[in-house]
Amino acid sequence: MSKTVNPRTQSALVRAVLATLGAEIARGRKRRGFSQEDLAARLGCSRNTLRSIEAGKPSVEIGLALEAAALVDVPLMGGDRGDIQRRGDAARREIDLLPQPRAVTEIFDDF
Repeated sequence: MSKTVNPRTQSALVRAVLATLGAEIARGRKRRGFSQEDLAARLGCSRNTLRSIEAGKPSVEIGLALEAAALVDVPLMGGDRGDIQRRGDAARREIDLLPQPRAVTEIFDDF
């Protein structure tokens, strides 16, 4: 009998990244003297949502987690803003060079 896998189950790596990001956000918040209520208000979310971010829960909106990180100066993607911009520009240039998908041509198979 095959085992069914929940499509919402995250790998160990993803769980570790989320937990680390959450811990770094909590540390940054505390270093700046923000309460959870303060940071939640700056984010425009509830305190419970911020708790979920800091707990590394995968159900949190990624943009909100990244904004929380930015507000407390957690480095994102291993670099400064200029480095992130350069990496994004390089990725977009490479995408432009990749072959475009070809349109599916009609196949005549009535023989």
